[in-house]
Amino acid sequence: MTLAANVLAIENENRKIEEVKKAAVRKLLLQGKLTVGEIADANDVTVDIVLDIQRNLSTDK
Repeated sequence: MTLAANVLAIENENRKIEEVKKAAVRKLLLQGKLTVGEIADANDVTVDIVLDIQRNLSTDK
């Protein structure tokens, strides 16, 4: 594999990981049992990401 192909593969894997994290955040937000900070810590994301997902959930309803 060339260097460019490796970089592309890593970027794709990182994108998949972020999507999994966001799905986990959505699920925890819908359960309503944890604080925004706890959800961010549990999923290794920022509070801003959790709040953004929370806002999107509110507008989707």
